[in-house]
Amino acid sequence: YLKRGPDGQIFSIQKGKSYIGAIQNPDIVGLGCNYLETVLNLSGSNLLDLPTFLMPKYPDGISLINICEGEATEFNYKVPYGTPILKWNFGDGNSGAGENVSHTYNSPGQYTVSVEVYNGFTNALLYTETQDITIYERAEIPEIDDQYICSNDNPIFFSENNSYVLNGLDPNIFDVSYFYSEKEAILNENEVSDFTPEVGSKTVWVKVANSFNPTCYDIKSFTINTPEFLSIDIPSQQYLCAKNTLTLEAPDGYLSYEWSTGETSQDIIVTSTGRYTITVVKDFGNFTCQTQKTISVGGPSPAPIIKEIQVNDWSLEHNSIEIITEEKGNYEYSVDGITYQTAPQFFNLPIDEYTAYVRDATCLNQVQSVPIFLLYYDKFFTPNDDGYNDDWQITNSEAEEDIQILIMDRYGQIITELKGDEKGWDGTLNGEPLPTSDYWFQVKRSNGEIHFGHFTLKR
Repeated sequence: YLKRGPDGQIFSIQKGKSYIGAIQNPDIVGLGCNYLETVLNLSGSNLLDLPTFLMPKYPDGISLINICEGEATEFNYKVPYGTPILKWNFGDGNSGAGENVSHTYNSPGQYTVSVEVYNGFTNALLYTETQDITIYERAEIPEIDDQYICSNDNPIFFSENNSYVLNGLDPNIFDVSYFYSEKEAILNENEVSDFTPEVGSKTVWVKVANSFNPTCYDIKSFTINTPEFLSIDIPSQQYLCAKNTLTLEAPDGYLSYEWSTGETSQDIIVTSTGRYTITVVKDFGNFTCQTQKTISVGGPSPAPIIKEIQVNDWSLEHNSIEIITEEKGNYEYSVDGITYQTAPQFFNLPIDEYTAYVRDATCLNQVQSVPIFLLYYDKFFTPNDDGYNDDWQITNSEAEEDIQILIMDRYGQIITELKGDEKGWDGTLNGEPLPTSDYWFQVKRSNGEIHFGHFTLKR
C-alpha cells in the first residue's frame, strides 16, 4: 500500500512487514528518488511517531512525469468524487485547466505548482493543492561533423570531443558518454571510450545527460569514415652525418604538407637532432583525409676503431673470424667489403684471404684491417711422383709474408725449413726419401702466433 504524507514523501506498507518504507524524492526518476526500505518500526512504542497522512480530498496529490527543461511536463490530479473544476498554476506565470494538463518549462529551476478544486455546480473553491517541483536543465548537443581518419597507428579517444559536445555546459553537472548504437545510448549500456580505426564506416552515438536527473539528456550521432589507411613512405629513423645537414623528403601525391617546424613544403632541411612530425592531407574528391608520421633524427655513432681480430682457422671450411671494436656502436661488419651484417662474428669460412671491415651503419663511415690469411694443412701426403699429394705445404701460406714453417721428426729433429712461397716438402732429407711415419711441424706467423701440428707421410 502506498500513501502520500504531508511532506511530499510517499510511504509504503507491505503486508506481513513490521516497518514502513518511504520514497523521499518521488519527483525524481531512478535511483535519485531515494527509496528507504525501513524508516519507521511498527512496534507499539513507536505508533505515536507515525506521520499524519493527508486524508482524501485527494490521497495521491499532484502527480507528474517529465521534469526536463524544454519538454512537456504532464500533470494529473484526480478527484475521486463529483465533477469538480480544476484550475492550475504552473508557477511560471502560466495556467491551465482540467484533470490532465501539460506544460513546457523554458528554464530550469524550482517551481511551486498549485491546483484549485472548485465545486462543479456552485463554482465555489473547495480546496487548493500545492507541490514544489524541480525542472532540470537539458543538454542540447550541437551537430557533430563526420570524421575522416586514415591512420591506424593510434586509437581515437572520444573524450577529446567532450568540450565541443558540451557546448559551454558545466562538466560538473553534465556527463558525456559514447555508444555504438542508439539503443545502447538510451539504455546507457556498453559505454565505449575509444575506437581503433578500421577501413569502412563506424557510427558513434554521443549522449549528454544531467547528472542530477539522467532522464534529461540529448543524443546525437556522427560517423567515423576510413576509406583507406594512408602510409607516408619515409624512413622513421634518419641521421645527421658529416655535413651536419639532412633533407627530410616526403613522398608525392598529397594535397598538402605540414611539418612540426611550421614549414609547409614537401621537403625540409634540418640541422639538429630531434623528432620531426609531418602531417599530410590526401584529397578523395568529396572529402579529405589526413595522417602523420614522426621521424627521429639522430647523430652518427662514434667512428669505429678495430681493436682486435680473433681468427680460428686450420680447418678446411669451418673457420671463423671475430672483429672486436674499441667501443660499441651502431656498426655493420664484413670480411669481403660487399656483404655486411650486424654481428661481428663470421663462421664456416673457407680457406682464403680476407679483410675485416667495420662501418657506422648510420653514416657509413668505414675502417678496414690488414689482410687476414686463413691457413690449413693436409693430414697426409704421398710423395710417389703420381702427381697427387706429392708435396706437403701449409695451404694459403704463400699469401702471408714472413711466415716460417719447420718440419721435424718425432724426436724433434728439424728436417727442413720452408717459406710460404715455396713449393713444399717432398719427403726427403739430403736427397734421400724418408720412411712412412708421422712428422711434426711448427708454423710461426708474422703476427708472432705459433701453431704446432702433425701429419703423415705415406709410401
